[in-house]
Amino acid sequence: MPLRVLHTADWHLGDRLGGLDRLPDQLARLEELMAHAEREQADVLLVCGDVLEEARPRRLAPIVSEVARLLEPSVARGMQCVFVRGNHDSRHTFELLASLQRLLGAGGGQVRFVGEPELVPLRDADGEPAAALVALPYPSAAAYGVDAQQPSIESKQAALQEAVRESVERLASEADAELAGLPKLMAGHFLLRGAPATTGAREVSEDEDVRI
Repeated sequence: MPLRVLHTADWHLGDRLGGLDRLPDQLARLEELMAHAEREQADVLLVCGDVLEEARPRRLAPIVSEVARLLEPSVARGMQCVFVRGNHDSRHTFELLASLQRLLGAGGGQVRFVGEPELVPLRDADGEPAAALVALPYPSAAAYGVDAQQPSIESKQAALQEAVRESVERLASEADAELAGLPKLMAGHFLLRGAPATTGAREVSEDEDVRI
C-alpha cells in the first residue's frame, strides 16, 4: 500500500493579527485538516516548521492541549505526526515537548518533535517501514551545532550552509544503511531563493538569511 503523507507547514498557532486573536480560526482550520486526514486515511502528518507562535506559558498550555485533542483520534488510529522546528518555533518549547514525548512514550513513538537534523522512519498503515525521512529544522547555530560566535554574518552563513549540507549527506547515508531499499524523503524549513520574506514592514534579503 502506498504511503499517504499529509504535508503542511506554518500553522503559527497563537499568532495575532494586530489586536485580533486568530486562535479560534486557526483551531477551526486544524479541525478541518484532521477531518481531511481521516477521510484520506493519512499515514503521516508532516508539519514543516512554525507550528507554535505563542511563547507565553499561560496561553501555550491550552493551545498544546487543543492540538493534542484534535490529533488524538488519528494518532490512536496509527497515524504518525512529525513536527519540524521552524524559525518561529521556540527552541525551548520544542525541546520541552520532545522531552515529554520521550518520557511518556506518546503513541509508541508516533509523535516526533524534530529540533535537530534527524532521520525519521515513516511507517505505512500496517506499521511497516515505508520510507526514510531526512528531517531538517530551520538552520540555526544551536540546531546544527555551529559556533554562534562568528566574525561576520557571512562566515556564520557559510558555517550553517556547510552544516546543513553535511547533515543531509550523513542522514542520507544512515538511511541507506538502516532503511535500505526504501524511498528517501527530505523535508525542512527554509527560505527559498527568490521568495520575498518580510519581518514587520522590512523585507529580508538573501544576504541576511541562510542560502542552501
